[in-house]
Amino acid sequence: MVNKKNNNNLNNNNLNNNNLNNNNLNNNNLNNNNLNNNNNLNNNNLNNNNNLNNNNLNNNNNLNNNNLNNNRNNKNNNNNINKTNNNIFNEYLNSKKDDIKKLKKFRDDTVNNINSMPSQLKFFNVILAFIFMYIFTNIKYNLGLSILFAIITTILIFIFGGTYLSLIFVVLYSVYLIKIINLKYKNAGIIINQTNINKTSDGLAMMCDKPQTVENNIISYKNFRDEVDNRNFSICVFLYINGSNPKYKNNFKNYRFRDWKSIFYFGQNEIIESSDNNPTELKDLKQIPGLWLKPTLNNLVLVTNDGQNNGLTELNDVPLNEWFSVSIIVNSSSISLYKNCKLEKIITLNSYLPDTSEYNLYIANDGKLIKYNDDKERNGFPGQMAFFTYYNFSLSQKSMNEYCSKYSSILNNYQYKENNHIKYETSCLVTDSDKNSL
Repeated sequence: MVNKKNNNNLNNNNLNNNNLNNNNLNNNNLNNNNLNNNNNLNNNNLNNNNNLNNNNLNNNNNLNNNNLNNNRNNKNNNNNINKTNNNIFNEYLNSKKDDIKKLKKFRDDTVNNINSMPSQLKFFNVILAFIFMYIFTNIKYNLGLSILFAIITTILIFIFGGTYLSLIFVVLYSVYLIKIINLKYKNAGIIINQTNINKTSDGLAMMCDKPQTVENNIISYKNFRDEVDNRNFSICVFLYINGSNPKYKNNFKNYRFRDWKSIFYFGQNEIIESSDNNPTELKDLKQIPGLWLKPTLNNLVLVTNDGQNNGLTELNDVPLNEWFSVSIIVNSSSISLYKNCKLEKIITLNSYLPDTSEYNLYIANDGKLIKYNDDKERNGFPGQMAFFTYYNFSLSQKSMNEYCSKYSSILNNYQYKENNHIKYETSCLVTDSDKNSL
């Protein structure tokens, strides 16, 4: 019985061992399978990587080939463009060479023709060019035309007289032209901005019946006088006194008709009301000089009052409804008065004038001169002022004529445009003769 039991146990043990062996064998097989799978996976990955690298390599090679082809194409295109540009440049250069040849031929023909001229004709051409240069330099000043005829004169002198004579002419002309330009600059004077229609904000002349302001009607001497002690100076101004032009509200008859009306004056004090509300007396106002319009006549009065020299000079019958110029030439012992650049009066002074270099300019600034019943302040005169120009020296007749010639044409055109806006109302008178013709 015992043996049988032992045999059973032994068999069971053997059976267990067999199972264990089988399990181990199965595990070995599983490991082998896993190993094979891993090997296969690694091989696949390796193959995929190799394929990907090969593809990338091929793509890079293709891209490099494409870039190389593009570079070659661009290089070919650039070469073609350069060849085209070179061809164009060569054609242009050849055409210019032809033009230069034609120009040289024209020059040679011209020189030959000039050299074949009689001496009298050569001399006449040089003199003619020189005369035109002189006219536009000294008489009817025009810088551009002066230089043009100077160049022509230089060329003619060079052809007929040689290099040295032409250089001498150029040097002498340059010195003379610089002198003329400096003289022109000096004679230009200083235009008061309020009266310069080229610089005013509205492009209009100064209306002298507008309410006075410090900024508009009082011009400090610092703005236009740069002399230290000057008793010799000149004033030129254009005036327009409205007699009946409907373009403007105020005229000679309806604006301050019976009052003295200030055009301008040079002085150190403006017209103000005194402490007892009485205005400044005109006879007490120091002015060197002053210009006033008479109460009821179209006459201008030049006033000189420095305490020692106290005189009135009248300029009769100045025009209405048109621009005219007034020029005042002041020196230490006399004052000359001009209308439209023609001498009208000479005033001899009783004593030398004082220094006026710090006298301000007051334009139509007499609003405090008269106190009106309606308490409205009225100043100036019914009209306009333009191109008020100050010179710190005594102006010559020639310079004065240039001033009148330059600005009179400008102002005539200006007033023509102003009058274009006027609407006239006309009535028609029918006579017997008109009836018979109807």
